[in-house]
Amino acid sequence: GWGYNIKFATERDSGSGGGNTVTEDAYITYKINDNWSMDAGVKKLPFARQELISSSRQVAVDRSMVTEFFTLNRGEQVAFNYSDGGDLKAAVALSDGANNDFVDYNAAGNANDFAITGRVDWQAIGDNWKAAKSEFGGVDEDALFVGAAAHYEVTDGSGAPDSGLAWTVDALYKTGALGLTAAVFGNSTDNVGTDTDQLGIYVQGSVDLGNDWDVFARWEMID
Repeated sequence: GWGYNIKFATERDSGSGGGNTVTEDAYITYKINDNWSMDAGVKKLPFARQELISSSRQVAVDRSMVTEFFTLNRGEQVAFNYSDGGDLKAAVALSDGANNDFVDYNAAGNANDFAITGRVDWQAIGDNWKAAKSEFGGVDEDALFVGAAAHYEVTDGSGAPDSGLAWTVDALYKTGALGLTAAVFGNSTDNVGTDTDQLGIYVQGSVDLGNDWDVFARWEMID
């Protein structure tokens, strides 16, 4: 059947105004059958695990700098989602590229001519996909989720890279009060006369102390 999702948020006040209410997500959904569904509209591209986890379920105040650097954020897209009903989920999205939410498709210097993003998630340990929706520990049953994603886009060539390939491999492990997550990112762009290769890694661990208290540590690197 058909459905829809609209999500609003309030901008941070940087000291020079702000606090405006903005639309983050706006898309329709259609359940094709028990295994397949489709989304069409503006939403997060299926790429970085930490970006896909809600901001309300992050251990720290902000996501890692590595995630913020490599994330694709939102795009205008048509996405097909697959679930085998067990330990495997996948998604592929056709869009106008990274960071192009609510941007005119033919806007000069902004919109991309074509982009495709794909992500696969495997539940290696456990039987509770809800555990993948937060970074916190404090679980009764061990859980391990492993994921990989790739993104390729071709731009209109007006100041942006002519083409780019980004990828990531990540994992989330929970046992008792402990929550561990890690990811590796890569990004290669092909400009006219300039090629760029970038690499990023982060590792994060947290312990649920109870009574709404957690302690965490994070290490990250960008080359």
